[in-house]
Amino acid sequence: MSDMITADLVDLDLSAETKEAAARSLAARMVALGRVTDLDGFLADVAAREAQMPTGLDGGIGIPHCRSEHVTEPTLAFGRSAAGIDFGAADGPADLIFLIAAPAGADDAHLTILSSLARQLMNSEFTDALRSADDAATAAALIRGDEAPGPEAASEDSVAASAAASARGGPGGGAPPRPRGPGPGGAPPVPRGRAGGGLRRRRHGHHHRTFRPRAAVPRAPLPDRRRHLLPHRHRPHLHGR
Repeated sequence: MSDMITADLVDLDLSAETKEAAARSLAARMVALGRVTDLDGFLADVAAREAQMPTGLDGGIGIPHCRSEHVTEPTLAFGRSAAGIDFGAADGPADLIFLIAAPAGADDAHLTILSSLARQLMNSEFTDALRSADDAATAAALIRGDEAPGPEAASEDSVAASAAASARGGPGGGAPPRPRGPGPGGAPPVPRGRAGGGLRRRRHGHHHRTFRPRAAVPRAPLPDRRRHLLPHRHRPHLHGR
């Protein structure tokens, strides 16, 4: 849309009370720039297209459009109405009106403009910026995409989001990891093995039973433990040795 709309094609104080009067007022700006050669012929094409289906959209939007042999190049004009104009939308009158004009031979020109404009109109920041624009040049720049809506707000939101993520423990927003060692907020590590007294599971057939290992019992030196295995005649303490 770099050359489809200029400040001369913007009317921020559109005083028309009907959709026909609004189309005429915006089309007159196209005629003044040489982009429409016959005002009445072009408006007849706009009315014929409007008769097929209303061009009002929810959210206070009106987009009258047509292809016409009276158009020299694809053009977009914008008007802002304080009172609102009925374009047949279910939610009421439109205060943002876009008139799209495409040459008769440009089969997809007006559809390209429509799709591009429709994507912008889905952004509430875009429509809010148009409703609060102070001059025609700013509104034209917004529609062309030369000026992004609300850069300061976006920057502040980014800073706030980063600060919130940092406060939550990182960009992922998760809680900070708990320390594993002893100390505030962390439990001491659980020792593994028999000395830790942990529970073990032993398998008996198809069943599992949980038991707690017994504490280790000191054992006597090996020679003393084996004395009861010696034959009776070899036990020195029994023979007074």
